[in-house]
Amino acid sequence: MGDRSAPDPSTSASSSSSSTITEPHLLFLALADSYLNTAHSTGIKESFDPELYQTLVAAALRCFEAALSEFKLQPKFEAALRLRYASVLEEETENVTDAEEILHKGVRKHPSIDTFHFESSPGSDRLRLTCLFLGTQILIAGKNNFQDLKFAMQHLLVRIMFRMKPKAAFILLSQQIKETEVLSIAYWTYSFRFLLSSLRTLRTDEQDDNAAVSSLRSAAELAKRREDHHVYALANLMEASILLGQGISGVDGAKKALSKSQSVILQDAPQLAFLFQMLDIVSATIQGSMAETDTKMKVLQENLDGNVPWKQWPADGTFVVPVKPVYDRGRVEELRFKWLPKADLWSLVWFLSGSIRAHSNGFDKKAEACLVRGQEMIDGLLSGNADPGLYSVETAAARVTWRRLLKLSTTLQLIYCYAGRSAWEEAITALRQAETQFANIADESEQRFIKPWLTYTTAIVRQGTGNLSRALATYQGLLVDRTSELGILAALNSALILSGPRTRNFRQAQNMLAGVADFASTHRNPLIQGAYNVVTVSLENKGENLNVVRSLLSTSNRIFRQSGVHHMLTITLALVCAKVFNPDPVHHANMSRATLDCAVKSGDRLWQATTRSMLADALVRANRESEAKNFRTASEQDRSAVEQYLNLGSNV
Repeated sequence: MGDRSAPDPSTSASSSSSSTITEPHLLFLALADSYLNTAHSTGIKESFDPELYQTLVAAALRCFEAALSEFKLQPKFEAALRLRYASVLEEETENVTDAEEILHKGVRKHPSIDTFHFESSPGSDRLRLTCLFLGTQILIAGKNNFQDLKFAMQHLLVRIMFRMKPKAAFILLSQQIKETEVLSIAYWTYSFRFLLSSLRTLRTDEQDDNAAVSSLRSAAELAKRREDHHVYALANLMEASILLGQGISGVDGAKKALSKSQSVILQDAPQLAFLFQMLDIVSATIQGSMAETDTKMKVLQENLDGNVPWKQWPADGTFVVPVKPVYDRGRVEELRFKWLPKADLWSLVWFLSGSIRAHSNGFDKKAEACLVRGQEMIDGLLSGNADPGLYSVETAAARVTWRRLLKLSTTLQLIYCYAGRSAWEEAITALRQAETQFANIADESEQRFIKPWLTYTTAIVRQGTGNLSRALATYQGLLVDRTSELGILAALNSALILSGPRTRNFRQAQNMLAGVADFASTHRNPLIQGAYNVVTVSLENKGENLNVVRSLLSTSNRIFRQSGVHHMLTITLALVCAKVFNPDPVHHANMSRATLDCAVKSGDRLWQATTRSMLADALVRANRESEAKNFRTASEQDRSAVEQYLNLGSNV
């Protein structure tokens, strides 16, 4: 980086706007900024007027053209303005070719504004991260000389080329990384490596998680050598987020990355601190450590309610990461990233809080309360009234898509909560809402991402409301990958349906179970292991393989008791009563009562009816018929309610 600084047209114009502007070209730049700010203030509102937006952006572009064509500017100032003009073209219009030409050749002949095609639909080529990153924009901070401008233009050029020629974009990006490493310009090495990671994690044909992680690790190594602590933490956090997106297979690597970032004190970087806590919670959730997630979520909520400088939290979610200067007396530079505005962060936290409490929702309904609160916040954001940020129409579209995905995810979690406590009418209503929300997501790559979860949820509702044939057919669509969590769960539920009284196809059920045995029995998530054990035991004939049955149920009992998953614990204890303690009436009665207590906590009416009937039978065998009568009556009442919702499935 040279010693001389280049003028920043945005800064120059804005600083001059408060006083008399003596240089006419600065007036044009001030007007351009004013037009763009006005346009961006409407970009995410429900009352968005595309015609007004296009008019304002076109006026801003005319101002840039006038400044570039009508005045003789200093070379550095002209180069910076050219970069700004090309950036607006790339972000606001579909004139990618014009923007690329401006970067290569400079502005000599400008395309007519009448030929601009403004972007009016959500773009799919921006970085989006599900619980936590929407995009990275690297801005020039500190010194602004020719070398910085050159790399800034290359940075923009890579983004433009990625839309048209992604392979060529990655070749150019690789060249820029090598050049900045040779020149020991850490700021731009970080910028290009984060850009590489961002582009490689987009849901396109060029997605390559390994390349993204490799780039982040190189950035982390450089940051560790230079003691750029916050860069080091961010690189490791981004690596963890990518690996957690791979499910259970990426958890070990993610935990290593999280432990590295934990070595950095993040009190002065609240965005990074919250990101670490959320990724840590997700990691524990994927592993089925429910008690651990409860504790960590309480800490996160306490921190959010604490002394967070919300007034300094930018409306658009922007935050900066400091980079040490090349020279000891140089000015500290900053990498600028866009993350979550305050309301988006809270919406995500409500979603996480509800998700990890879903297993105990039948007892206290706290999960539902969290998820409903999250939905209310998302609805406010989708209306635009709760978001004061300034966004281009493309950035606004990306925000809206992310929020719609979060709302759909929240609705799916609500359905699981309703299903867990047998509120099937509410579950069916929510499923209809989820189908509408899915249709409102215009981005096909995001639809492909969330579609399997919607399919699984639909099958769950059909199974729970008695439409077993359609449920079985729906599960079939998820059996393509039987190594995935959804594939395993679909196979387990299919096996239960096939072995049930309506189908009685035990051979097919056994084959279905055998197809996932190797993956489910040794799965890293103990909850899946426990579920597999339960289904295996339920398919065993009474009296056969008693030692195996004891071992499997003992393991499931430990897993579900430790995690507090009352629904699965109820099923496990019921199988213990039926398969193990049945010969002994005293033990059977005691175990049946414990099973009923667990069923009540789960909120599941079907299993309450089943366990009350089981307890009544056990009490009769123990010569306690007067007690049995009350439980039998309560069981019949539960069964009456169950029969009502089992007739709902015909419309699902």
